[in-house]
Amino acid sequence: MKRSFVLAAIAVVPGLIALAVAAAGPPPSGAQVLTEKTAAVDGNVTLAPPPDGSSPDVSAQGTAMVASGHFGVEPDAVSATVLASFSWVARPVDENDDPLGPPYHTDVPVWVVSIDGVCSQLVPDTGECVAPSTAAVVDATTGKFVMSFPSVSLPTAPYPG
Repeated sequence: MKRSFVLAAIAVVPGLIALAVAAAGPPPSGAQVLTEKTAAVDGNVTLAPPPDGSSPDVSAQGTAMVASGHFGVEPDAVSATVLASFSWVARPVDENDDPLGPPYHTDVPVWVVSIDGVCSQLVPDTGECVAPSTAAVVDATTGKFVMSFPSVSLPTAPYPG
């Protein structure tokens, strides 16, 4: 059964970040898996369904702790964790903007965690928040925060793990 929802809400408990990175195992029952390829960040980021049988080293629950800690919010505010394959076209460049190597991330297993109440885009002149919800990307093999961007609607299904 497919369903879509908008990524939203995460948080953190101070002092539990190390525990979050070490937390491995099956994700909580609410974890989802991406079902269709999706672009974000003006096409610079691609999220795709993970390979069949993917088993992340870091749990969805641990990932929520990492992402919420990054933004200084409470973990019980996490509304969604979605397992996906992540590619980011950004690459290292030299002083002339000539590429020095391959993209930083290509087909990396990640958890995309939604966080409400964290502004991800401000209007420069006014300081007004135009995207009050953030999608945080956490590497599902290392537990490290990768990046964040304004939340997007993702086609998902329940995580089978």
